[in-house]
Amino acid sequence: MAFAAPSQPFPNRIMRSAFIFSLVFIAVSGHETAAQCPGGKPALPGGECPSRNPLRSSCSILIEIIEKDGGEANGIFLKLNGSLNNYWRTNERGKFIFRRLSCRRSYTVTPARQDYSFDPPSFPIESLKGQAKVSFTATPRREVEPLPIQIPPTSICNPPASNPPEIIFGNPIASRIGSQTSECDQQKEKVYFNDYLLKGAVGGDIIHIEVRSPEASILIVQVIDKEGQSLNPEGHTATVESQIHSYILPEAFDYQVRITGTQNSQSDYQLSVIRKGLTDEAYKKQIALVNSTINGAGEGATNFFDSLNYQLDGLRSADNEIRVAADHKLKTTYEILERLAAIDSDNVQAHEMLSVIHQYYRKDSRAAAHERTLALQLNGEVRFRVRMGDDLFTAKGADKIERNREDCWLKIKDGIATCESLIKENGEIFQTTPGLLEKSRLTVSRSGLALKIYGTRKYFLGNDNGEARFETRAKDQFLIPLSDNKDETAAIHELILKLLEKK
Repeated sequence: MAFAAPSQPFPNRIMRSAFIFSLVFIAVSGHETAAQCPGGKPALPGGECPSRNPLRSSCSILIEIIEKDGGEANGIFLKLNGSLNNYWRTNERGKFIFRRLSCRRSYTVTPARQDYSFDPPSFPIESLKGQAKVSFTATPRREVEPLPIQIPPTSICNPPASNPPEIIFGNPIASRIGSQTSECDQQKEKVYFNDYLLKGAVGGDIIHIEVRSPEASILIVQVIDKEGQSLNPEGHTATVESQIHSYILPEAFDYQVRITGTQNSQSDYQLSVIRKGLTDEAYKKQIALVNSTINGAGEGATNFFDSLNYQLDGLRSADNEIRVAADHKLKTTYEILERLAAIDSDNVQAHEMLSVIHQYYRKDSRAAAHERTLALQLNGEVRFRVRMGDDLFTAKGADKIERNREDCWLKIKDGIATCESLIKENGEIFQTTPGLLEKSRLTVSRSGLALKIYGTRKYFLGNDNGEARFETRAKDQFLIPLSDNKDETAAIHELILKLLEKK
């Protein structure tokens, strides 16, 4: 038998491919022809080659669930041959389609939701062909019993995994419980649980662990401490689809979180661990850590802001060793405060301290303004380092404070502006209130650097038998930021104006 030559020449490679991968090869034997497929298999009567896999994944099951009163049952979970996950659930029309199923196999579809009963309870399909249609009727239960929360035992029978995956605060993960070899008995039975490593606890952390799953009620949540014991939850709640457990992590440690299935079967779930803050005692310990870090031994500072002044002076020292030590303490203090503000954002002290760290150490005015805003929203205080005095002298375009000048921390809080001297023995040297502020024009100098403010000033008169003598007078005072930063003057002016608005 001869083949006719093509009208257009083909490359040799294409010609070879056309013969090798042709669906049907024709062989001549006498007067009869026989069709053959690759591998020598005979062709089907229609000339097509048979599939290599006779059970092709081309079948499907359409599920429709309606409520007894005629409504459409939305959000009903579905099991297929006992398997269940978060994604197999009916849509707003009460429908769901299982696609790409192997044909000519048997399946069982079971609807699952605690607040409904279903008729039929499940539906078997023998030798699936094409698309099968399955219907259920859902009847809401009149009274839904509270979902049980299974409190785990304190002792742990199976030890924590040696190298579990890490779970990060605030980052949910989706997984399926896998089978593990139990260490609790001599038969080495298979049990179903997953372990996770929870890093970053500082001690006193208040956390919520949420498990979302169609089978949430059969899952057990455990937090395992360094002694291998399960912590007792502080509280727990449950819904049809989730359970939430509250814990307090007592100390800084990498804890393990375990999810266990009580029915020894695979279950899909989503797990998240949210840190809700710290206990009051734990927050105080973190603030104490901040103070000890920035202060150091023998420096004699009485509070955080005294210590900050000391370290800022150290940065300007001619001694390189002192500069390096001061920078290290300020950097470490900043890192602790950043972590603390992230862990417990509703507590004001970290924001107050961060605002001045950003302003005077990191030179980040935008970040400082952000922290000041948060501090004020939490009814806290804001501070600026300023020079204060009775007169303002301007020469060659520069403003200078004259007469009775003193450096101090300007503090704005609760409708009151005060100034605490950087000389600890002098204490508070100035105070104003909205009532006094109204007597002042609260003007800003032409240079935009100095601010005039009215209030009560304390003046040092001398020592009398070893005791300092002071007198107070209400009058205008001028102040300039020690950084000679006009943006600071503008921020101070704006914040004091807000005090007047609150009156």
